[in-house]
Amino acid sequence: MEIASFGFWFVTAKLDTSWALDQLGRVLALVRTVKLEYSVIGQLSVLREERPLETLECVRVMIEGARQPWGIYSWKEQIGKILAVVLQSPDQRANRKAVDLVNRLGAMGHLDLARLLNGTPAK
Repeated sequence: MEIASFGFWFVTAKLDTSWALDQLGRVLALVRTVKLEYSVIGQLSVLREERPLETLECVRVMIEGARQPWGIYSWKEQIGKILAVVLQSPDQRANRKAVDLVNRLGAMGHLDLARLLNGTPAK
């Protein structure tokens, strides 16, 4: 799974944002994971205002592909920030995807993120 090493490139923030997000999406579509997951989630959080829907989609695939479900606990703060931005978006399609992800995370036991559905900001 050498392609998963794209995470090392993505976290540098030296690549064109559009290209990097597109490539990350392609990698995740193929292997559902990347190296440096925590750092990749952090970089996605940085990009959340600029590219909310794309960051949300990458996070969704990473959650679905997580080999160690407990690893998601370390991502929750950043995931919450991304979800909060997308839930505030005027894009209804993006809102539905964010609500779906909050519900999926709730089903996985991450019930504290449900506060975002009530407009309570991410911590």
